[in-house]
Amino acid sequence: MPNKPIKIEIVTRGELPTCANLCGEDWTRADVQATLCEAIRHRFGENMQIVFTDASKKDAVVLKYKKETFPQLLVDGQLRIAGQFDARQVLQAVETQIELRV
Repeated sequence: MPNKPIKIEIVTRGELPTCANLCGEDWTRADVQATLCEAIRHRFGENMQIVFTDASKKDAVVLKYKKETFPQLLVDGQLRIAGQFDARQVLQAVETQIELRV
């Protein structure tokens, strides 16, 4: 039986204001999302479920973590980062989750 996929979810609340210090990614942009998906699959394989959720949309599901800080990174349903983060931090969080599963 194949391993259960790791679920990676990035939750945003609409577009974020631009940070002058380049302190994080704009996870609402399709090109940024595609680059992250490619990096995740290249490093960890295809057994990953990657979801981008915009909490500002009226059809968004009720969030498990209702913190006011966005974006949020959840890995297998657990909040890992609330606030600005980049692709490197996402990859580290996924690697940690893989290690925890062993």
